[in-house]
Amino acid sequence: MVSFYQVHATVGHGDFSRLSFTAAFDSLFINISTCYPFTDWKAIDWRRLYNEYAPRIADAQRNNNTAAYTMALRRFIHSIPDGHVRIAGDFQALFFGEIGGGIGLTLIKLDDGSIAVNRVLTSSPAKQAGIEVGAVISRWNGLPVNDALQNTDIIWEGKPPATLEATRLAQIRRLIRMPVGTPIEITFSNPGQSSVTKSLTAVDDGMETWNITQYTKFRTNGSVDLSIDDILKPVEYRILPSGYGYLKNRILVEMDMQGNIMPAYNNIYNSIKEAIDYFNVAHVPGVIIDIRDNPGGYDKLAALFGSFFMIIPNCTNTPPSIVPKRGNSRLSGRLPSTLNPKKVIMERRWSVWSMRAPRARPKGWPWRFRDCPKDTYWDFTGHTAHLDSRVVKP
Repeated sequence: MVSFYQVHATVGHGDFSRLSFTAAFDSLFINISTCYPFTDWKAIDWRRLYNEYAPRIADAQRNNNTAAYTMALRRFIHSIPDGHVRIAGDFQALFFGEIGGGIGLTLIKLDDGSIAVNRVLTSSPAKQAGIEVGAVISRWNGLPVNDALQNTDIIWEGKPPATLEATRLAQIRRLIRMPVGTPIEITFSNPGQSSVTKSLTAVDDGMETWNITQYTKFRTNGSVDLSIDDILKPVEYRILPSGYGYLKNRILVEMDMQGNIMPAYNNIYNSIKEAIDYFNVAHVPGVIIDIRDNPGGYDKLAALFGSFFMIIPNCTNTPPSIVPKRGNSRLSGRLPSTLNPKKVIMERRWSVWSMRAPRARPKGWPWRFRDCPKDTYWDFTGHTAHLDSRVVKP
């Protein structure tokens, strides 16, 4: 077996496509393991990862097995718990072969730790087996359902989950997918009924339950699934029937119609300012800021967005910054940061930030405002990149 210490490759970015499987992997590995700045923070054991995946790559090369090479590479990348790390390519055949089948239900984890059915598709195996919405699953293929979840392979997510919350969402989503024709035994109890065990067989459902449970905009092939509204209407706002303001931000960059990122973000900034003006004139008692599924964007724009809700400067610091240095990247520690309040601030007492699986820039807001004296409520339901979740309530 090739040991960790026998890797010989040049540090640096490059096109490794003309190299052999093993040479390409070694070049990629030495680049990532020496330049990745969060190794200590995330407790990544690069030696262990190399000794685990290098033999798989070597076997794939020896057998001239491109599929095995692809799978080993994907598993390696998904061993790095960082939502900014992705692998791109055409994985459709492998993807469908592993998770092309479904049984026509989706699941959710409740506060008490139990796993319940929250959706049953018409004419599906689950429907035919008598499983109802609200049914509690106790066993999955002979295992306690939570044990089955822990054993679930989640490499087909568009990016590696980096938090416990994102991992849980990915496991619940993946558990219900399997190869077409796979038999499965489920023990469940419908609402008000006793527990029963039924056998089901996975069918080709056109990936329906996989698609409807997607919780980020990142696809299995590494692409970002942006909608026309993300491009044309990155900011949307209105006053709800309750009298509270509602402000939706879909993305923190501006894009042209071809999906190319623009260097400026004046339109987004001006739209946010326009919304705050509108809410202030209407004297709304509070605002819901909806950044669910926001894939990120410019860090400065995120700070400018937040500054509309500041009442004093010097409220917080920035998160640690990366100091890139070839072969020795590191974190600089916390850098002093001043978020100066805008002249047009949100005058009301509080805001609710609704977050579901946002990426880098949006998730920085709880960090930025955790010491802020203004009374703010965060509804923070999990993110997918690299910071630890934090919920702050008044």
